[in-house]
Amino acid sequence: MACAWGCTGSSVTPTQDGGTLDGPAGTMCPTRLPSSVVRGRFTDLTTAVEAVLAPVPPASPLGAAALSVAVFGDPDGDGVPDVLVGTLEDGASARSFRYDAASGALVVHAVAGLPATATVRGIVDLDGDGRDDVLAGTTPGADQSSSLVVRWGGDAGYVPLAPSTAGNSRQALTLDDVDRDGWLDLLLGAGGADCSQHSMVRALLQTGPRTFVERAGLVAAYGKIDDGVIVTGPLGGARVVGVIGAPNACTPAPPLFYAEGPVDTDGYPTFGATAMAALPTGGPMGATLADLDQDGFFDLAVALDPIVAMWRGGATAPLGAVPNAGGLASFVGHLGVLEKPWAMAFADLDLDGMPDAIVTHGNHVIAPTELPIGLQWTSVHLHGAGGFCFSEVDGALGLGREGDWRTLAVGDLDADGDADFAVGGRGISARVYRNDLDTGRHGMSLRFAGTTSNALGIGAEVEVRRTPTATAQHFLVGGYAPPIVVTTPLVFVGLADATAADTVTVRWPSGVVQVLHGLAAGAMHTITEPRVLAVEPAARHLPAGGAGRARLRVRPGDAPDAWSAGAQVTFRIVAGGGTLGAPTVVDHETVVELTAPASPGSTVLEVLVDGVPLGVRPRLWWD
Repeated sequence: MACAWGCTGSSVTPTQDGGTLDGPAGTMCPTRLPSSVVRGRFTDLTTAVEAVLAPVPPASPLGAAALSVAVFGDPDGDGVPDVLVGTLEDGASARSFRYDAASGALVVHAVAGLPATATVRGIVDLDGDGRDDVLAGTTPGADQSSSLVVRWGGDAGYVPLAPSTAGNSRQALTLDDVDRDGWLDLLLGAGGADCSQHSMVRALLQTGPRTFVERAGLVAAYGKIDDGVIVTGPLGGARVVGVIGAPNACTPAPPLFYAEGPVDTDGYPTFGATAMAALPTGGPMGATLADLDQDGFFDLAVALDPIVAMWRGGATAPLGAVPNAGGLASFVGHLGVLEKPWAMAFADLDLDGMPDAIVTHGNHVIAPTELPIGLQWTSVHLHGAGGFCFSEVDGALGLGREGDWRTLAVGDLDADGDADFAVGGRGISARVYRNDLDTGRHGMSLRFAGTTSNALGIGAEVEVRRTPTATAQHFLVGGYAPPIVVTTPLVFVGLADATAADTVTVRWPSGVVQVLHGLAAGAMHTITEPRVLAVEPAARHLPAGGAGRARLRVRPGDAPDAWSAGAQVTFRIVAGGGTLGAPTVVDHETVVELTAPASPGSTVLEVLVDGVPLGVRPRLWWD
């Protein structure tokens, strides 16, 4: 057969161990492929620094155990990627390392102002100032809930993220611009023992520079999440919040998906329960959205206990289940018992233009009557030539280290355009893997910097054509929900034999369309959104009582792929008070002034370009 599985050189016929009819036109998908379909391997960079890693106490078959994590970022802002490694139960074990490009190794690197007491959850630019912030959690209590703290970029030490972040599930955490105001927000799973006093999804909305305030009832779900995650993105024709949590005494049968509805009287979006997908039995551990069959709709994959379930995306809900999850459904371990998947990510590892899967596996033993599973490993599953067709690569490609793996952070440590990642687990030290696969093909990674949209570009949809006539590849920025950690979302693009992408089209959450040509393979590119909207003052806080005056400046011509310089710009108040002045146009820039209302509160403005609203609705606060 043709070389369709990431192989190079002569063609390879995949070995078949069982198989599943999930391929294009009902063809047989092999469940396993020989390791010879790709050359090279994933290199474990952690071996060079094992001596300085704090030991993680081994886990007992039942009960609590230390859980390790590793995340990527640049917390010291020196332009060199760092890795933070630690455990959630023992913050004193946290260590910082730098990736040294010259040697290709991790080296010890103390980040100034970063205490060793970090129980690290992620490294992302939360406040949009261009510097990475470190998000961490306090040591979980007896109920396994914790509080969130943050070390802002350039500052020393941790401060509480919001006035009240106690009682959170230590697993469920995701980033998105929930209220569409252009600033990043956080969605947390409610943990703790209380079943009725708070929403199952706690929305911490950014209301000012480095200020987050909880907005109760944004998502109409009450209860708590034990193990599980929260995922957001376009699914079934709507923007949804997915509460992928295990049933418990508080929420025995929770609705899983909540679709965005109309705004409330304060201008905040509402999310109501929707029948998006019927979840099979099993405790969910991770979820992700990706266009797996490249039909322009994003598909849903959820890691369950003990299988992976997958649904085909479409324009309407409910979604249709993919049989056997395209070959990802189940994996048998050494003891003949199904392994238990936790985190999943999709990235084109063999660079053939189709997304591949990375899955961590770990125990989820909650009763002595469950069968012992034994130690498990991180698996790689290559995607076939079309449809849903995934096959595990024998030999583990350097990922055969056995353990109880749960977390997964994906990045591009060496900025060479392919996906590197780190895994963490229960009772075992986290591992950092560099992608040294050799497929003979080309690829690139994309990072996004929003200006009118949120700082990370979460929610942007990306279309890539490697040649003018090639099938378009579709990507979602964000939509990846591993348990426990958050990372800066990247897009990994396989270009096959092309050395550059013909076109990359980005549809930003703001509505800005940006088209780029000739992005070279073998590199990580940062794509910055053309700014079409600016709010003055940038902090968006002014005095009430008629004294405060804010300005909005709109330049549609700065995004020529979306609008012309002569596009007509209008404004309207969606919620709140204040008085809009008459817009003025100078040098293709439309400016409007908003005068503060008499009483404190907030105002939401909508900007329309040629009658079509921007996707971002800025909110101003009157103090």
